[in-house]
This record gives sequence, structure tokens and C-alpha cells, in this order.
Amino acid sequence: MNKLEISATARASFYLYNTKEDIEKLVEGIEKTVRIFNWFLLTFPLELKVFKGVWEWVITEVKRKNINIL
Repeated sequence: MNKLEISATARASFYLYNTKEDIEKLVEGIEKTVRIFNWFLLTFPLELKVFKGVWEWVITEVKRKNINIL
């Protein structure tokens, strides 16, 4: 976390007991988070310099994993 200069993280883990519905809920949650971050960036552009690095990382990961956020 120090290397990324962030104060918190979250991770998802999967195992044999996870269902397709569990994964769909996770994807829905990630999509909602991206929409919220996008709204926040558009609403408070000056205050978000702190979040710029994190946001760029999120976008990079979404593109890399080909996640549809619309």
C-alpha cells in the first residue's frame, strides 16, 4: 500500500464454493463503483488530484480485463 500511496485496499477471492451468482454480484459491485468514481470525478474535479492515480489504475484494470462498465 505504501508503494501505491493508498490508504486502503480490498480484494475478492474465489474458491470451489463460489457460484456464478456470486461472481455476477461482484462484477455488478465493481461496475457500480466505477460509475460512482466517474460521477465523483466529474462533480469534484479539483479535489480529486489525490485520487487520480487510483482512478487511472482502475481504468487500466477495467480495460485490461475487458470489463463492460456501461
